[in-house]
Amino acid sequence: MFDRIAWQRAYREKYPERIREYARRRRVKHPGAASAAAKAYAARNPLQVASRGAVRHALESGLLVRGECEVHGTDCQHGPVCAHHENYHRKLDVRWLCRKAHAQVHAGMIVLAEREPVYTIDLERAWSRPPMDPEMLTARGKAGAA
Repeated sequence: MFDRIAWQRAYREKYPERIREYARRRRVKHPGAASAAAKAYAARNPLQVASRGAVRHALESGLLVRGECEVHGTDCQHGPVCAHHENYHRKLDVRWLCRKAHAQVHAGMIVLAEREPVYTIDLERAWSRPPMDPEMLTARGKAGAA
């Protein structure tokens, strides 16, 4: 069976100049096409965009810790581990999959086992923030009640 993805990867590695030149010509011929497509996707899929943003923010702030690939484990050599949402309403409940496993899940080649929501959050960092000033809380309460 022909592995198109492997062929594309090998082609890109063998001919990087051709790929760069094609991308440059496309940007010149269709200026703004990529940003227009991104805006259209965001308008069609606001929940997915918000979920990805929440995961990105949690990773950058250190609240969410990137795990290992749930399919291949720690010895995975199939690309970087990324977050896979099974339910976009639970923004930080993600499954950590390598690029290959993530593609296989979306293609229906792999079915992940059911599990309870697991949040890989660094609790020590999450709870180490200073508490809010009690006077600020009462000022908010008074302002809201008035």
